[in-house]
Amino acid sequence: GPVGAGPTEGTQDAGVVAYLQACGVRQAAEVAAAFGAETAEDLAYLEEEHLRAVISELGLKPVPAQKLRAAVAQMKQRGTDSVGFSLPVFSDSAFPPSAITPPAPAQAAAAAGAAAAAAGAAA
Repeated sequence: GPVGAGPTEGTQDAGVVAYLQACGVRQAAEVAAAFGAETAEDLAYLEEEHLRAVISELGLKPVPAQKLRAAVAQMKQRGTDSVGFSLPVFSDSAFPPSAITPPAPAQAAAAAGAAAAAAGAAA
């Protein structure tokens, strides 16, 4: 296999490779490795100069090169359209404030007071 690809690296790359393959990029694995992208979303960070460098490094022909550009452009577009892959937004929607809000202090105090009163009455 490729040098320095540990078990974690292989699994991280799968998303990028699968995305690039879905976009019709044949050398998806080589491209992902050349960019150092760990997730498909990482492709949104790429600028034209990075694309040119990798395209010439891997010797991509014009059509694969354009498919790669399109894949990167699509990911950039996705990044600006929706913040679906940004963690803060995801965790907020996963845990609405109502689910993690502790009971109001007044309620807690009333409950404690009632328990104390009951204990006092029993004694």
